[in-house]
Amino acid sequence: MNITILNSSKKPTDDRLFFHFAHSLNKNNHKITIICSKSTVSGTKNGIIFNCFSDKNLSKKQKIKIFKKKLQVTKPDIIICPKPLTVIAAHYYNKTAINKAKIIYDITEWYPSKKFLRHINIVIRPWAFLYQ
Repeated sequence: MNITILNSSKKPTDDRLFFHFAHSLNKNNHKITIICSKSTVSGTKNGIIFNCFSDKNLSKKQKIKIFKKKLQVTKPDIIICPKPLTVIAAHYYNKTAINKAKIIYDITEWYPSKKFLRHINIVIRPWAFLYQ
């Protein structure tokens, strides 16, 4: 299966993206491409393809357009999106794609860590959890 990870907030070799997602999926015989807007890395590392660009001085619309173009090249079966901007780009890609990709919105970063909640009064914690 051809899986693409779209990322607009972290470097392509981020621990969670590269080792937890990409490396694990690659070990299970999936073709993995990481498209990232925080680096200019290109090429292959450990069987994972990097297709990155720098988003300095780019508007959100321009980033979405570039993500869409890069998706048109990779033609993924599944797109993993950790941020809303990448979900929008994946949605626009699917509008024009012949074979629609499944879009997975990764919300793991939504949940606050214990470290974040430790200094907050126990009565206020549920609201702090919802606020983050």
